[in-house]
Amino acid sequence: MKELINGHEIEIKSEISPEIIDFLIESHKSIFSKEFHFNEVFFEMVTKTIGEFGRDFNAEKDFTLIAYVDGVKMGSISGIGRENGNVQLRFYFLHEGARGMKLGKKLFVAAMDKCKEMGYNHIFFHTFNKLEVARAMYEKLGFTVTGSHSEEAVAEGAIEEIWEKDI
Repeated sequence: MKELINGHEIEIKSEISPEIIDFLIESHKSIFSKEFHFNEVFFEMVTKTIGEFGRDFNAEKDFTLIAYVDGVKMGSISGIGRENGNVQLRFYFLHEGARGMKLGKKLFVAAMDKCKEMGYNHIFFHTFNKLEVARAMYEKLGFTVTGSHSEEAVAEGAIEEIWEKDI
């Protein structure tokens, strides 16, 4: 479904392909390097994890939503089905040029709706303390931090957090 926001055509599509996997990897490298100063350890982990997601993707339990702005891929979020009605959200980002339109929240809420539609009852995800704007949104959406640990190997001062919510 397409809609206009601030004069831009916005569309969120559920899709997966080798091109999408490359987009996820390259976007993570670009955004997390430039904006949050993450290092090669993080990029190697992201490349491996996203590659495995693409290889093992199961449309019955997994999904990827891509946000388009004026026909250009600008954001993503994926869900990976886990045991006991749990789903893990991963690979969430929005390129800088797509910010300020509430598209990040729209994309995240679309993922939550997709989780419900697929029959999941509990969402969890990992994120980092450095992503302050996103963390504020997670809190407003009712997610809470249930664990954390230092991840200095990926970036100075990085703390990885686990956020969760029943849906």
